[in-house]
Amino acid sequence: MLQCPFCLKPFKNYHSLQRHANRLSKTAADEGQHQWKLPRVEDISILPDRGHEIADEPESKKQKHKGTVSFYQQQLATALVLCLVSVGHSGDPRQAALSVLHQLLRIQHDSLALDTDGQGSQCMGCGIAVYICAWKGKADPRLRRNMWCMMCKDAESTELVRIVSKDSIVKAIKLLTDTTILHMPRSRSEVGQWLGMTSPSIAEMDCHLPAMSCKAVLTGFTSDLCTWAESEGAGLSVEERQPDKIVVAVQRMLSSSYLAFTVRMDTASTGEAKQLISMRLQTAHSEWWGEHTAGFIDMHRTTLCLIGMAGTKTAPHADWADAKNFAIAIGRKVKQGAALARWIFVNPCCISRANEFAEREFKQCPKGFDKCTKDGRDTFDTFLSQSDVATLSKSLGTDPNTGNAYVQTVYQHHGQLVHVPAGWLHQVENLQDCVKIAWDMMTPERMGAYMATWQHVLASVIKSNAPDYMTATGVLWVAVQKL
Repeated sequence: MLQCPFCLKPFKNYHSLQRHANRLSKTAADEGQHQWKLPRVEDISILPDRGHEIADEPESKKQKHKGTVSFYQQQLATALVLCLVSVGHSGDPRQAALSVLHQLLRIQHDSLALDTDGQGSQCMGCGIAVYICAWKGKADPRLRRNMWCMMCKDAESTELVRIVSKDSIVKAIKLLTDTTILHMPRSRSEVGQWLGMTSPSIAEMDCHLPAMSCKAVLTGFTSDLCTWAESEGAGLSVEERQPDKIVVAVQRMLSSSYLAFTVRMDTASTGEAKQLISMRLQTAHSEWWGEHTAGFIDMHRTTLCLIGMAGTKTAPHADWADAKNFAIAIGRKVKQGAALARWIFVNPCCISRANEFAEREFKQCPKGFDKCTKDGRDTFDTFLSQSDVATLSKSLGTDPNTGNAYVQTVYQHHGQLVHVPAGWLHQVENLQDCVKIAWDMMTPERMGAYMATWQHVLASVIKSNAPDYMTATGVLWVAVQKL
């Protein structure tokens, strides 16, 4: 079997894959998006034959099995309620969500596009940044002094701003009217327990891979580096941003800083870069891409290449979705038995206690784990030392039901993949020079957990990763639109 390098579907032969790729390319061209070119057959990933029928059909023919659609609709309905209604709502949460949707439907102005890079303003309630802009990137004056995140809006007294089309709202109303929700936490403590049920884990992917050359990795992602340099500046001169200069310039930066840039699945040009992409694609078959999130978010926009020398750090933060992180040593050879990175995780069920303790006990955390970033970059100001971690762990204690500590330490070795569940606060310190491929991993059955993460962790406690709010709700609305 062959795997489509764009949406990762399996196909029986190259001809059926070619027809599928032609359809994708035509759709992209019609919408003015990047057109995909199918690689040579020898460059396409080969999948093991699982002995079942492989679909070669238009997108419109999918999701026709009633059982699958019904359960899928329940998952979306649950996530939609968690997006619109605060946990602990005294009434029927589904009816409360329907009430909000009907209010949104009555707003008489053009719908607004979701854009995390557009106009930025603060929520009038909690103060968290809310990123939004009107169609074609033009700022909408109606949003000034009228910005509210979903968790702070008051349906009775606050004028709501509609950020989705009427058609999407109508579909959402029908979905909630016809579908029962699967699970609605009754309190924030129940949300924490729910999120804490999925623990961080580590898996052996390929410990026999040789260590990689940093220069070869950077060279393989030259086009992605140029895109990153153009958008972020990165302190590089115009000359240093050129394709023939950027690799050397970035290598100089790595001696004193940490590098993170987005990579596409179809631009890797060296063996090392292709190997990293190959490892990333091994879990892609179970992820939620393609028709549900197309046009808003996809693998090309959520896959990061992270390169850091020993001692580089990532400050404490939490992600709205599940995430994966695969690490490979940089250098001449792999140091057997020596970990590449140390991860510290804090269970979501005690995230509020952890935040309050950090604010009270740690000088570097005057606002807890809030304000972990500045201008979109980690400041490292809130990074916890090993002594701080031990103090925090002693304070939080252990789960009485499982006996597991609420603060967990995970050591990541060469060729290992770390699974980071949504809502778990975590920090990372590189113990050796290494390169990592990391990505958000969305699955339909976890969409409710992603919305709950926004409520319980990001909006209520940490108040960071502000653009993730628009991403999370945007993915959900796109999925509803495509029902």
